[in-house]
Amino acid sequence: MFIEATGVARTMNLIEKLINAQIFNKHELTQSFYVIDAHEILRGIEPAHEIELQAADMILVTKEDLLNDNERSSNTT
Repeated sequence: MFIEATGVARTMNLIEKLINAQIFNKHELTQSFYVIDAHEILRGIEPAHEIELQAADMILVTKEDLLNDNERSSNTT
């Protein structure tokens, strides 16, 4: 099962709700992904998102193709 909640729910809140619904009695949580725009990284990550990033097993950086050359050279991804 794959649940994509980007932009809708906080990962930790979603996991808590799934635990309360006892979904993990039937399914195993194997990985947590966090998707973030490259521009958000350059602007600075909001504190609320830092927690999500720390909880993620993998971070997927998107929209790097939309960065200009100066932004791309300063991007640490």
